[in-house]
Amino acid sequence: MKTILIYGDSLVYGKMPKTPKRYERSKNFIGVIEKELGHDYRIIDEGLRARTLSGENGFFPYRSGVEQFGPILGSHLPLDLVCIFLGVNDCNKKDTKTSEDVEFALEKYLEEVKTWCESLSIESLPKVMIIVPPAIRGDQLLLNENMFSIFGSGAEEKYKELVSIYQNFCEKYKCVFFDASKHCVTADEEGIHLDENNNALLGVALANKIKEIL
Repeated sequence: MKTILIYGDSLVYGKMPKTPKRYERSKNFIGVIEKELGHDYRIIDEGLRARTLSGENGFFPYRSGVEQFGPILGSHLPLDLVCIFLGVNDCNKKDTKTSEDVEFALEKYLEEVKTWCESLSIESLPKVMIIVPPAIRGDQLLLNENMFSIFGSGAEEKYKELVSIYQNFCEKYKCVFFDASKHCVTADEEGIHLDENNNALLGVALANKIKEIL
């Protein structure tokens, strides 16, 4: 059996657009991946709403992804694949990360994988896939007062910068690169989360990618 950890934010958690409610597992992309891959694969999802790639979220406490990652990773080892699916919350209007800050954070994730595997005497390091979140739609953020109050007018541009940073990082460090925006679109009148149909599209695409990797 192949074991995969998907570490992320509210997209992994399965938050519905325009409501704090959560999708039942079968309708979130996590459940779709499980259905597509079958019993030979085990998907471990670790999704926390408002989790950042690194640093504290200016709107919600205890959300620094890189600080939480090591012990969570260690609790699930050994693994065949680790997927880092973060970045949306680093585009909020209080976040001031530079491209160097983002790359440094990604390097820390790789270091944590190596450190925890060595600490627990795991001989084979898992492969790492960096997932670019689905594109933030600035025009739709404008239609949602709550989301716009958090992300503001610059979120879409911040997101676009992440895409190239992630891709260059993966080329440099031989990680798997996956761009979710090629397979799904964020919800109308919100621009951050995924509706049920786009969760299904993303789940199928990721399942196919996982089969290709493993």
